[in-house]
Amino acid sequence: MIKLQNLHFEYGHTPILDAITFNIGPGDRIGLIGPNGAGKSTLLKIVAGELQPADGTIDRTSDIVGFMPQELTQWRELTVQQCVEELTGVAGAYRALDEASQSLGEDDNAYNQALERLESLGAYSLDERLPRALREVGLPANILDRTVGDLSGGQQTKLALASILVAQYDVFLLDEPTNNLDIAGIEALQKFIKESKAGFLIISHDRSFLRAIMNKIVVLKDAAGGMDYFGGGFAAWREQTARERDAQARAHRVAELEREKLESALERRAAASVTSDRNDAGKRDNDKMATDRKSQNAGKTLARAAKALETRLERLDEVERPDEEVDLTVLFPTTQNRPGGDMASLAGAIVDYGEKQLGPYDLVVRGDDRIAIVGPNGEGKSTLVKLLAGLIDPVKGERNVAEATKIGYIAQQPEFEKPEESLVDNVARMAGVDETKAATELARFGIAREGQLVAAQQVSPGQRGKAFLAVHALRATNLLILDEPTNHLDVHASEALGKALATYPGTLIVVSHDRDFLNEVQIKRYVVVQEGKVLGEKESLAYARTHGLMKDANGDVAK
Repeated sequence: MIKLQNLHFEYGHTPILDAITFNIGPGDRIGLIGPNGAGKSTLLKIVAGELQPADGTIDRTSDIVGFMPQELTQWRELTVQQCVEELTGVAGAYRALDEASQSLGEDDNAYNQALERLESLGAYSLDERLPRALREVGLPANILDRTVGDLSGGQQTKLALASILVAQYDVFLLDEPTNNLDIAGIEALQKFIKESKAGFLIISHDRSFLRAIMNKIVVLKDAAGGMDYFGGGFAAWREQTARERDAQARAHRVAELEREKLESALERRAAASVTSDRNDAGKRDNDKMATDRKSQNAGKTLARAAKALETRLERLDEVERPDEEVDLTVLFPTTQNRPGGDMASLAGAIVDYGEKQLGPYDLVVRGDDRIAIVGPNGEGKSTLVKLLAGLIDPVKGERNVAEATKIGYIAQQPEFEKPEESLVDNVARMAGVDETKAATELARFGIAREGQLVAAQQVSPGQRGKAFLAVHALRATNLLILDEPTNHLDVHASEALGKALATYPGTLIVVSHDRDFLNEVQIKRYVVVQEGKVLGEKESLAYARTHGLMKDANGDVAK
């Protein structure tokens, strides 16, 4: 259906993509993964025809291809109905029909093709199917005349999902479709993809989603390093890459041991040569001729041996060390002064947003809690954690914090105070410590000195997340709150963050729907926020079990 052959792309003179070759056919569900900045979104735009490669070819047997971006920003001024028509390709098809109608009688072929495209895209049944899709994602059918820009972030996320569910493309190009979805939304998307006969190329960092959906994996390497293709699912790809990495690590170690052995032998030969010269210099004069002959013979022998060792050393295959994985063994310092009882609480807390009130919120956070805040989008999860963090005040009710509680809050997209300055300077300033302490802590989180000196605004999302964790480690935070921390991380960075937070000894509260991440940080308690209220523990537990959030000791979904 779509064949990519040896694609190359540059921004200016900087290579972004190189040697990209793979096919997208019916039933293909291809996961596109790789480090941030490797060119994943760029590749989707090339396949969609929005960008042109510098070299290589793209062959399409169908032009019914749809690109679904992460944000709806460019359609903020449109109504919901108009936005859906744009996202599903129907609006563009109608524009093509209008243009073709101008030349009817001269070129009927263009008009007929436009009609066929409208039919293929499901244009004639869209008005019938759209209300059902809106209800499925939790939006009212009477929302169609509202302006997209007037919708909340959660509603826009649901609208984007509804647009996918009603689209009838032959190939779907999806850019991080689960990024802002709640659990129910992710499940609806998974069901749609599994039942569709279309081809899919999907950028995602959600490991549960990748594992459940993908039957092929394309891995982009950073710095235009090309790509790897794996004709199997995500789990099988992880197993294979782990085996390959282990084999490469063993081969590298064997080569290094052989190199050390040869270099040591060369050093011994050199030392032996020096010793021989000294001994010869001490011989008596009447033995000089015999000594010279012996010395010359010994010198030649040592030289031949040294030359042989040097040749073996030169011919020794260079086995590269496997790429350094993100540090997964970060250890937080022991948190001091963590209260043994309640850390913080909300009682009847209400937040007023003008036209809308959320609450009352009732929640007690205990000293040994590791809490996941979950629930439908747009119904008050972020408001709850901002209340707990003291970033907003309730208009009614109470917020209480224990005297020994030190709260740290990390937003979805945390910002540095002075992004133009170095990372280490920003961390030192935010943590209130000197540069030496900041540098030491960043090193503990796997950020070497070179990376510490980079301007904070230039670091990757993964490094940014580690830096903010380092800030709270330096502050000795004992109640850490994170709002959707994995949203902008790649697969490896998400895994690294989860493993790091597993070692956090304080009280942890996380807003997230990343199921693997929640399992890694060892969540003990689920709190569901629905319609601006906290559900009881029994209802929250039932929600977690229903949506497969809870895992047993073997990592399987708990029943």
